[in-house]
Amino acid sequence: MEKSNKGDAREQRLSGPQRMEHREREHVRKIMLVEARDKCHETRDAYVACAKGRTLSLPFMCRSVFKDFNECLKQYSSEELLDKRLAEYDFKPVPIDASIREGFKGDIFGTAKERGEQYRREAEAQALKDAARQRGTA
Repeated sequence: MEKSNKGDAREQRLSGPQRMEHREREHVRKIMLVEARDKCHETRDAYVACAKGRTLSLPFMCRSVFKDFNECLKQYSSEELLDKRLAEYDFKPVPIDASIREGFKGDIFGTAKERGEQYRREAEAQALKDAARQRGTA
């Protein structure tokens, strides 16, 4: 049984730094799964229609439709296809400074690294202003 995205994210954070090959493989796998869901839209729609209005009876009443949906997904997201896509995929290196967004203005969505950079820039600007003010009064 596949874990949820939240569980995957937690495991990824706790597992420590990952090799670039692992990140590339996960990136391609996620793209492949999105494309597989799009290609299997008929069986997905059938499952959604079956599941609508059901709670406890969902696993029993929609089992065959769910199996059809999973078979369709497996058809487009096998390990062999993943390996083939990895060989074809062109990975571009990320620039060193790409993780810091320019113009970060203290919004609550910034990362800790971005906030630290912004605070450092603000402290440097304030220090320059204080130094200029002291030279003007001295």
